Amino acid sequence: MKLGTVIKTFNSNKGNTIVLRYPKEDDLDAMLVFANELIAEDTFILLSGKPLTKEEEKKFLDDLLESIRKGETASLYAFCDGKLIGSASVRREKYRKSHVGIPGIAIIKQYREEGIGLILFNELIEQSKKMGLRLLTLECFEGNNRALHMYEQFGFRRVGVIPEAVLYKGKYIGEVVMYLPLV
Repeated sequence: MKLGTVIKTFNSNKGNTIVLRYPKEDDLDAMLVFANELIAEDTFILLSGKPLTKEEEKKFLDDLLESIRKGETASLYAFCDGKLIGSASVRREKYRKSHVGIPGIAIIKQYREEGIGLILFNELIEQSKKMGLRLLTLECFEGNNRALHMYEQFGFRRVGVIPEAVLYKGKYIGEVVMYLPLV
């Protein structure tokens, strides 16, 4: 995976031109705006609280790029008109679970319901296979019906729910555990 390489360009369901590519070193400012927009929305992701600083996001980017170089992570970014509007990544587990990947995806609110997440996540699954992963596992906030539906469209199966696993908007909610065999 060559950093910054464009993987695909397509039009969303609303006619927006979307560019999918690997992250690169000069994505820091775009990543910071993207992350802080998600934090401000307080959506169904673990990232929450105060806005991130440039230093915090720089450390995240440096760690991400190193993990990509080592083959431990695959990461894809979706851009529209030069703005980072979505990201998806899969991180390889370690040791006896190195055949397992943990995926994640986020799209900023303005660009949801355009089919971007489906294409982004499909590409992520392909990247997971190229990494030699045999199984994907994930946790999803109970009540995040849009994401649960998407995962099930890709063939993910529910294992169960961990009650009160996540503090979300002042309430403890369950976390749905899912898996997808890749072979």
